[in-house]
Amino acid sequence: MRDSDATVIFSIAAELTNNSRKTFELAQQHQKPVLHLYQQGGPPSPERVLLDFLHAHHLRVLNVAGPRATEEPEVGAFVRAVLDRAWEAAAESELAPKIVTERLVLRPLTAPMRGRGAIGRTT
Repeated sequence: MRDSDATVIFSIAAELTNNSRKTFELAQQHQKPVLHLYQQGGPPSPERVLLDFLHAHHLRVLNVAGPRATEEPEVGAFVRAVLDRAWEAAAESELAPKIVTERLVLRPLTAPMRGRGAIGRTT
Protein backbone atom coordinates (compact mmCIF):
# COMPACT_ATOMS: atom_id res chain seq x y z
CA MET A 1 0.00 0.00 0.00
CA ARG A 2 2.82 2.35 0.87
CA ASP A 3 4.43 2.19 -2.60
CA SER A 4 1.21 2.49 -4.58
CA ASP A 5 -0.73 5.51 -5.79
CA ALA A 6 -4.04 4.08 -4.55
CA THR A 7 -5.68 0.91 -3.25
CA VAL A 8 -8.74 -1.05 -4.27
CA ILE A 9 -10.03 -3.60 -1.79
CA PHE A 10 -12.27 -6.39 -3.03
CA SER A 11 -14.51 -8.41 -0.74
CA ILE A 12 -17.70 -10.41 -0.78
CA ALA A 13 -19.14 -8.91 2.41
CA ALA A 14 -19.88 -5.20 2.69
CA GLU A 15 -18.01 -4.88 5.99
CA LEU A 16 -14.23 -5.07 5.94
CA THR A 17 -12.55 -7.15 8.61
CA ASN A 18 -9.05 -7.95 9.84
CA ASN A 19 -6.20 -6.94 7.51
CA SER A 20 -8.56 -5.61 4.84
CA ARG A 21 -9.96 -3.10 7.32
CA LYS A 22 -6.44 -2.22 8.43
CA THR A 23 -5.39 -1.65 4.79
CA PHE A 24 -8.36 0.68 4.29
CA GLU A 25 -7.51 2.63 7.44
CA LEU A 26 -3.81 2.89 6.51
CA ALA A 27 -4.67 4.21 3.05
CA GLN A 28 -6.81 6.90 4.66
CA GLN A 29 -4.09 7.76 7.18
CA HIS A 30 -1.57 8.16 4.35
CA GLN A 31 -4.11 10.22 2.38
CA LYS A 32 -4.09 7.82 -0.54
CA PRO A 33 -7.22 7.14 -2.59
CA VAL A 34 -8.92 3.92 -1.54
CA LEU A 35 -11.90 2.12 -3.02
CA HIS A 36 -13.82 -0.79 -1.50
CA LEU A 37 -15.74 -2.95 -3.97
CA TYR A 38 -17.92 -5.66 -2.48
CA GLN A 39 -20.25 -8.19 -4.01
CA GLN A 40 -23.09 -8.53 -1.48
CA GLY A 41 -25.17 -5.40 -1.91
CA GLY A 42 -22.44 -3.58 -3.82
CA PRO A 43 -22.80 -1.50 -6.96
CA PRO A 44 -24.49 -3.20 -9.93
CA SER A 45 -21.47 -2.41 -12.14
CA PRO A 46 -18.36 -2.62 -9.96
CA GLU A 47 -16.19 -2.58 -13.09
CA ARG A 48 -17.56 0.87 -13.98
CA VAL A 49 -16.88 2.14 -10.46
CA LEU A 50 -13.32 0.79 -10.72
CA LEU A 51 -12.72 2.44 -14.10
CA ASP A 52 -14.08 5.76 -12.85
CA PHE A 53 -11.75 5.50 -9.82
CA LEU A 54 -8.73 4.75 -12.01
CA HIS A 55 -9.58 7.59 -14.38
CA ALA A 56 -10.24 10.12 -11.62
CA HIS A 57 -6.93 9.52 -9.87
CA HIS A 58 -4.59 9.07 -12.86
CA LEU A 59 -2.92 6.09 -11.23
CA ARG A 60 0.29 4.39 -12.23
CA VAL A 61 0.52 1.82 -9.42
CA LEU A 62 -2.62 0.26 -7.96
CA ASN A 63 -2.53 -1.88 -4.84
CA VAL A 64 -5.15 -4.64 -5.02
CA ALA A 65 -6.13 -6.03 -1.64
CA GLY A 66 -8.78 -8.12 0.03
CA PRO A 67 -9.49 -10.89 2.49
CA ARG A 68 -7.72 -14.21 2.43
CA ALA A 69 -9.40 -17.01 0.53
CA THR A 70 -9.80 -18.83 3.85
CA GLU A 71 -11.99 -15.94 5.05
CA GLU A 72 -13.96 -15.41 1.81
CA PRO A 73 -13.41 -18.31 -0.61
CA GLU A 74 -15.38 -16.62 -3.43
CA VAL A 75 -13.35 -13.41 -3.44
CA GLY A 76 -10.87 -14.57 -6.09
CA ALA A 77 -13.61 -15.25 -8.62
CA PHE A 78 -15.19 -11.86 -7.84
CA VAL A 79 -11.88 -10.04 -8.39
CA ARG A 80 -11.23 -11.84 -11.66
CA ALA A 81 -14.75 -11.15 -12.96
CA VAL A 82 -14.59 -7.43 -12.10
CA LEU A 83 -11.12 -7.01 -13.61
CA ASP A 84 -12.08 -8.91 -16.78
CA ARG A 85 -15.19 -6.75 -17.26
CA ALA A 86 -13.21 -3.58 -16.45
CA TRP A 87 -10.56 -4.32 -19.09
CA GLU A 88 -13.26 -5.13 -21.64
CA ALA A 89 -15.18 -1.93 -20.84
CA ALA A 90 -12.01 0.19 -20.96
CA ALA A 91 -11.07 -1.21 -24.36
CA GLU A 92 -14.52 -0.30 -25.70
CA SER A 93 -14.73 3.20 -24.22
CA GLU A 94 -13.13 6.58 -24.44
CA LEU A 95 -10.93 5.55 -21.51
CA ALA A 96 -8.93 3.09 -23.62
CA PRO A 97 -6.09 5.53 -24.42
CA LYS A 98 -5.92 6.67 -20.80
CA ILE A 99 -6.04 3.33 -19.01
CA VAL A 100 -3.52 0.64 -19.71
CA THR A 101 -5.52 -2.31 -20.89
CA GLU A 102 -2.62 -4.73 -20.84
CA ARG A 103 -3.85 -7.89 -19.22
CA LEU A 104 -2.15 -8.83 -15.99
CA VAL A 105 -2.20 -12.39 -14.76
CA LEU A 106 -2.81 -12.52 -11.04
CA ARG A 107 -1.00 -15.28 -9.26
CA PRO A 108 -1.88 -16.32 -5.73
CA LEU A 109 0.86 -15.88 -3.21
CA THR A 110 2.23 -19.35 -2.50
CA ALA A 111 4.95 -18.46 -0.03
CA PRO A 112 5.23 -15.87 2.72
CA MET A 113 5.75 -12.44 1.23
CA ARG A 114 9.31 -11.21 1.36
CA GLY A 115 10.04 -7.66 0.41
CA ARG A 116 7.58 -6.07 -1.98
CA GLY A 117 4.93 -7.51 -4.22
CA ALA A 118 2.51 -10.35 -3.66
CA ILE A 119 0.99 -10.20 -7.12
CA GLY A 120 3.18 -10.73 -10.12
CA ARG A 121 2.96 -9.91 -13.77
CA THR A 122 3.56 -12.57 -16.36
CA THR A 123 4.17 -11.96 -20.02
